[in-house]
Amino acid sequence: MAYQEHVFRQSRTVEGKKVRSQLYTGQYYFDGLARPIRVALNTPDKVTAKARLRKIVVREQRRLDGLLPAKELAQAARKLLSEHLADYEADLKAQELARHHVKDTCRRIARVFRENSWKTLTDLSGAGFTGWRANFKGSAKTKKEYQVSVNAFANWLVRQERIERNPFKGVSRVEIRGKKVREPRPFTTDEFRRLINVAGPRTVVYQLLAYSAQRMIEVYKLRWCDIFLEGEKPTAHFRISTTKDKADRWVPLPLPLAAKLRALWRSGFSREQRVFWQLFPVRETFLKDLNAAGIIQNAGDGEIVGFHSFRKCLGTWGVDCGVAQKATQDTLGHADSNLTANLYSRITAESMRRELDKLPWIDAHPDAHESGASVHVMTLQDKLNLEAPIPKAVGAEELSHEPAPPDTPGQFPKLVDPTGLEPVTFSMSRKRSNQLS
Repeated sequence: MAYQEHVFRQSRTVEGKKVRSQLYTGQYYFDGLARPIRVALNTPDKVTAKARLRKIVVREQRRLDGLLPAKELAQAARKLLSEHLADYEADLKAQELARHHVKDTCRRIARVFRENSWKTLTDLSGAGFTGWRANFKGSAKTKKEYQVSVNAFANWLVRQERIERNPFKGVSRVEIRGKKVREPRPFTTDEFRRLINVAGPRTVVYQLLAYSAQRMIEVYKLRWCDIFLEGEKPTAHFRISTTKDKADRWVPLPLPLAAKLRALWRSGFSREQRVFWQLFPVRETFLKDLNAAGIIQNAGDGEIVGFHSFRKCLGTWGVDCGVAQKATQDTLGHADSNLTANLYSRITAESMRRELDKLPWIDAHPDAHESGASVHVMTLQDKLNLEAPIPKAVGAEELSHEPAPPDTPGQFPKLVDPTGLEPVTFSMSRKRSNQLS
């Protein structure tokens, strides 16, 4: 198709009559376009319409030749970052991500924008973020979370064709291994016993957190229709919509715990109602329970006691009680066994001593010389004096590496050369060697 560029007034038929529009429309086509393009020129003046169409054609040609940014990029560049962030937040909510995740992510991004005085997309830069991070007062883990959030936002802008490249792609990641300042630790069995002794009606909540090993939010969202308490095999169903890894999990429950849960049920309850809609403790209540139990929440050694401590109990208690690591891993919902073994399991000093006590104790012979025990080497004489000679396999005589007993009694070949060198190994008989070749 040849080059096209013309203006016209469109017409339509109304009650059998042809009616022409008062405003001009433009149509153009040139190499690089898939089909002719029509645009509304919004003017009744033909000269003005031609001038407007000429501007549109020139701008489109320059854009296709790379002399101008794409239309989407140009439109995005005129919007404020706050508008882009609002669109991003709406998209995250449309994906039905966790509400607290969306809130925390957008809060971090907005803080970076505010403290860097970034207003538009052209202000985004990896160097700017690196400088902000250098002055940020926070742990390595927190710095990483901010970087992950702004990087995800920039990747979303690229997918939406609002920017051409991610300006934060070259920013180095923060190393967090060995730098966690608030690592949750598991309860000891003694601490857990003291906690449930002072928790009152919240005891069943703490017990379900510990024995199911699920996250706080997952237990919080547990409904009556998710637990099956009748029979000898009570279980709890943690649904895809509530689990962090988006996987169904069926967790067995101890019989005493199932009995406590049955006692909470009332005839007027709905099956869709949350199990702990009134009992689940807020952070302040949990800290009061820790204080009443004499458990220090933060001992200053880098480890703390929090709701995640219940989840870590399974790994540590399981090691002490001999629970298979695979069972612990599947209950926790870990795809990587190293995560279960290295972060969620720890062996106590008592368990380590009990395991190492299984090793046999090997000591020197009582008659050994004080300077050290000598190795006892069995000679052929000793071997022939054994009451029960070692039997050979049938047909293996010719394959033996042992010399045949001498014909003359009392004469024995020496197995150990006086020089201390190892003797030459006996070779196979020629007949057997020919059979094997």
